[in-house]
Amino acid sequence: MVLIRLAVKNAKAILSNYLIIAFIILMPIMQLYMIKLITDNAAAAAAGMDAYQGFVDIVLTSKVNYGNLMEVYSSGILVQFILLTGMIAGSMMITEREQKTMLRLCSVPISKLKLLSGMLLGHSAVLFIITSVIILITRVAFDVSWGSSWINVLLVTVFAVFSAAAMAFLISGLFRSSKVAGGVMSMVVIGMTFMSGGIIQSDSLDVVSNFTINKWISEAYLSLMQGNGLESIAVNLLVLAAIGGTMMLIASMIYRRENLYE
Repeated sequence: MVLIRLAVKNAKAILSNYLIIAFIILMPIMQLYMIKLITDNAAAAAAGMDAYQGFVDIVLTSKVNYGNLMEVYSSGILVQFILLTGMIAGSMMITEREQKTMLRLCSVPISKLKLLSGMLLGHSAVLFIITSVIILITRVAFDVSWGSSWINVLLVTVFAVFSAAAMAFLISGLFRSSKVAGGVMSMVVIGMTFMSGGIIQSDSLDVVSNFTINKWISEAYLSLMQGNGLESIAVNLLVLAAIGGTMMLIASMIYRRENLYE
């Protein structure tokens, strides 16, 4: 019961920020709408104009090996906002420490494991809900196919949320200021998005993208979009589990009970 109460408390704290939640959900939808508008207009303007056919092919394919442009950018933008939402949750954890909320929690008989697990569970639940909402909106509004099995899509989302929450948890333990942590996490997310090819598609980023969380999540979604089964993304899920598990282990070592409220 204590674990559930902690999870619900943290989830409510995040969901109470209505403007932030609205921003997180609407921004990726607006980005995808602009991408769809640009590509549709380019295709319409060049219809019947052979001289521009090569340009249109580049715009529509953007050097991708998976499906159409909307699928590629839907997965890339979704992953970026999963990590950004995790960043916000991490900043809120530091804010709780700054406001001595951790001190009050530590004054009751509760183990470090339950305390940290409750916080992580609450943040992860919010991440999962927001991600699921974005996926459903893109499916309805832009007819983006996320694959033939919604169970597989939800499974990838669970691993994506776990790794994002673990990263935010780790960074929140490394910094005492929510402003500093927010700045660092923003740069990390933007940097990983660029290196993973989420902003531009380039063969030169193939090697370095393997060291980003974005690559493994986005690649898993794209594989499902192509109609592949769970076996095609087994490696991606294992990598995400390893990354998330490692960061969680390090974070739990940093978050020693006596330092939670310093």
